[in-house]
Amino acid sequence: MASGLAVGLRKQRVSDAKVTTFLAAIGEFDIRADGAVPSVSRLLEFSRATMLSPYDAAYVVLAHEQQVPLASIDKRMREVAQSFGVALI
Repeated sequence: MASGLAVGLRKQRVSDAKVTTFLAAIGEFDIRADGAVPSVSRLLEFSRATMLSPYDAAYVVLAHEQQVPLASIDKRMREVAQSFGVALI
């Protein structure tokens, strides 16, 4: 998540204020780390099919498999997630 926010800020796709608001919003959720990691082949297949980077694909695949909402400001990730029935924050 930090990487995506950093890129968004660097490329001026998102403002500091929006990042601050986003971070405050996700801070309200009970976020836990999970040991479930999709296989590299699964990520590569999903990445190629959706035109997402494997890094971004991992977030969408995990959200879908764990049946949890996806928190992202990335437009393409959000579109792909929604097309697979993943809820968004």
